[in-house]
Amino acid sequence: MNQMAGVVQASLKAGALDMKAVTEILNAAVKAGVSDQVMGSLVSMAAGAFPGSAPAVASAAVKSYGTQVTEANVRNVIASAVAVQPHPYASVSPISEAVTKALGKLHGSQCRSRHCRGRGGPDA
Repeated sequence: MNQMAGVVQASLKAGALDMKAVTEILNAAVKAGVSDQVMGSLVSMAAGAFPGSAPAVASAAVKSYGTQVTEANVRNVIASAVAVQPHPYASVSPISEAVTKALGKLHGSQCRSRHCRGRGGPDA
């Protein structure tokens, strides 16, 4: 949490979110086995500070789970990213689309999760 807070603060000073650092933190968090609550907090911190980067943050979070991503992980990431947006309803679509693309890349054309089916994913 402290690492993400540091990256967000440095990014605010720089005027742009450091997605490489965010991705590294998210990857390390999954590797360490953090709970969905902690992962959601990390996503919320970055996506809330940089609303325009929320789709990229959510996508990076889903990718960090790799092929072991679950539907619960996906729901948590999307909800965490959307909840901190200034216009939550307007942000659902771009965030969901970014996550769906990330899932498609993770699973290739074999993605059969409910999240991908019928939502523009590889199986749509």
